[in-house]
Amino acid sequence: MKLGALPYHTAVTDQLRTGETTLWEWFASDRMSQTYSETIKLELLKSAYRLTRNDQPVLYACADAAMEKLGLDLPVTVYQRQGGTDAANAALVFLPDEAAIMLMGNIGELLNEEEMLALIGHEISHHRLYTMEGGQYFTVSRLLGWCLDQPDCDAALAETDRLFRLHTEIFADMGALHVTGNRDAVIASLIKVTTGLKSVSPAAYLEQTEEILEQYKQGSEGLSHPELFIRAKALDLLAAERPALAQTELLVRGPIDARRLDILGQQMLSDLSRRIADCLLAPDFMRNEFTLNLAERYFEGYGEAHEEPIVNDSADAKSKTSDLKVELSGMARSCHEYFAYLLLDFATVNPESDDLHLAWSLDFASQIGLFPVYEPIARKELRRKKDEMLKLKRGATQIIEKANDAV
Repeated sequence: MKLGALPYHTAVTDQLRTGETTLWEWFASDRMSQTYSETIKLELLKSAYRLTRNDQPVLYACADAAMEKLGLDLPVTVYQRQGGTDAANAALVFLPDEAAIMLMGNIGELLNEEEMLALIGHEISHHRLYTMEGGQYFTVSRLLGWCLDQPDCDAALAETDRLFRLHTEIFADMGALHVTGNRDAVIASLIKVTTGLKSVSPAAYLEQTEEILEQYKQGSEGLSHPELFIRAKALDLLAAERPALAQTELLVRGPIDARRLDILGQQMLSDLSRRIADCLLAPDFMRNEFTLNLAERYFEGYGEAHEEPIVNDSADAKSKTSDLKVELSGMARSCHEYFAYLLLDFATVNPESDDLHLAWSLDFASQIGLFPVYEPIARKELRRKKDEMLKLKRGATQIIEKANDAV
């Protein structure tokens, strides 16, 4: 498997580069990079003991092997952090001109040589990501980190920062797999670092992850690292003969949730809202000053984009609703509730529509799989009886045909 940035990394990078131009230019500037490097290098020297190749030949042999596998050519230095209370772990201290690996606690006592290769491969993979494609992914990391530190940080940017970090860890796990070619060694190193155990069974833990994932469907809740069971399952998916990259990203991110949107989720929800509105307003009887004014409030420039009548070809409409149904099925209930209120807004904005628009919205909701969520919401908000709403849904076809004949 070719080791490249994950689709999430590239999508966030593209959106920030075009949507936050001024910030992007600042964090990508050489002056900012030099200031960062000088500060970090000083802190590293103050807080850690530098290990030499004579001190730790096995560690450096692992580091050299990882560097070669990852296609990097720069000096490697291994440090041991000062203080004896650290949990066993390791981290990359990113410097543009050096691969600096910080060891913590008694990590050298827990891992065998293959597992240490996996650990060091993981950390050096961070450097690989941060220096790929002109260092753009490191620019994203710093930009998002700065936003997170601001008191008025937008919630979507904070969520983007979280997800970017999680995907970065998955990339580094992919790097460890690329370096070792040994799924079990990578999983074992993760288990040992997380638990402090000296003897573990990756196969047994993969069985445990399956038990968890039979019920756990929400994506990672981690702030900087995905949960161990998610990382183990991701490695299992990526080590397959045909790596399941899309399934891995879904495992980490989970369904799009309107209560917790990142910038990509916001864009996805906006685009899907527009397509739903287009389909809902496709019938001639749905287009009037009330519904079009509402569409303009939802989507600036909507009227200009639809100066010509919306094409309502039957085959095209079926294809679009089928696509919408598939996309909505992969979203969290919070998104379904948001779209239900979107439908209800259009169904009730025209005071002269009687029940025609409501009937059509119920029928359309059924076509795209939203009826079980939409009907109770519409009934509650409109204070209608359930039998009345179901009767309206059953008679929707006849009501719609009559309206089409009258247009």
